[in-house]
Amino acid sequence: MPSVGPTICGTGADDSGVGTVAWSNPSRVTTEDGTLATAALAAGETSHYVTGTNFAGLSAVPDGAAIVGLVGTVKWQRSLGGSITDSSVKVIVAGAVTGASKATGAALPEALTAVAYGGAADAWGQTLTGADVKASNFGFAFAATNPGAGGDTASADAILATVYYADPVYRRVIAVDAFAGLIDYLEDL
Repeated sequence: MPSVGPTICGTGADDSGVGTVAWSNPSRVTTEDGTLATAALAAGETSHYVTGTNFAGLSAVPDGAAIVGLVGTVKWQRSLGGSITDSSVKVIVAGAVTGASKATGAALPEALTAVAYGGAADAWGQTLTGADVKASNFGFAFAATNPGAGGDTASADAILATVYYADPVYRRVIAVDAFAGLIDYLEDL
């Protein structure tokens, strides 16, 4: 099955749709260079979403392709000795954070590590086309929670997307028009 990615997001932002703590410097998730977006969480606090959208690298997905799998990857970490976990991981479609969360409740790694959510046959409960994932407002949203007793910091370095798709099916149509002559085109099935 064809795929595109992983490719890094072009826009990183803070989304207050969940949690109470904003991410500092969320635009830093657009480059995988060790400069970090951070959310300092006191005991019991949950971050907002740090979001990645505008994946220019997905432009190779055909518009009419049926999306059969999505992988949202965040390269993130928690403070050494901390206890921060992932709390909500969702897809962003047409600018809206949507669907069931893919969060596992697992502790974030103590060193920057790429953590992937979804899979080649997991469309996150969405019915999407290539045009949907190529839109600048398609992406992924990640939030973290501190279930521990002390303060802790979640840090994110990069958000990436991989898309698996089924090639669109076309039918070749050849027609004769009295005025235009021979007409030859492809038609979506």
